[in-house]
Amino acid sequence: MTTEEKAKAYAENLPVAAATWGMRKSVIADAYLAGATEALASQWKDPKVELPETDADVVAIDANGLHIAAYFDGEWYSSDDEFTRNPQMWLPIPPPKGDPDSFDETDK
Repeated sequence: MTTEEKAKAYAENLPVAAATWGMRKSVIADAYLAGATEALASQWKDPKVELPETDADVVAIDANGLHIAAYFDGEWYSSDDEFTRNPQMWLPIPPPKGDPDSFDETDK
């Protein structure tokens, strides 16, 4: 089942209470799709396919485990001596919640 099909099925199977809130099923399906898109975009990245922006702090997994690392000028760095500088996966570290620098005008 595709994500779009799952969104439609989710909207169709909502409790009756959603209808009393005046929510259209298409709006609910769109919200489901937006959440699914964000969740998929936030998954682990393969460094052979995609690298972080330069000077980005990330969570990285290598043969020795999980590390906080940085990618700068084409090189991987970490203060962890166990880090091999050859990650198998990485994930961006999101800004902390409540950080005013993490918001833009569309978040208000």
